[in-house]
Amino acid sequence: MDHQALPTVFGIRLLSGPLEALGIEAVIGAGLVFVVVSGLKLLAAYWIWHTRMDGAVLLVILLGLSTIFWYAFELPFGPVGGLIEIVLLALAWQSLN
Repeated sequence: MDHQALPTVFGIRLLSGPLEALGIEAVIGAGLVFVVVSGLKLLAAYWIWHTRMDGAVLLVILLGLSTIFWYAFELPFGPVGGLIEIVLLALAWQSLN
């Protein structure tokens, strides 16, 4: 943020995408919100591990929110990971209380 530029790793600009047009502050703010959403997925996973249905509901809500960030940051493997999460959740659905 000091340099007013996005980080680069191996020549790939991180956090770039359609959101970049709003400025570096918006990208950083959205990135922080994405970290919170991803952290809440850990809570959902913990609840699902303990066979709680509210964990599954929370995960579905968070997957919906994550799709916004997959598009905003142009994350290429976001939809693949989301599809894997949906398949695993469908397999575990019957065992949830």
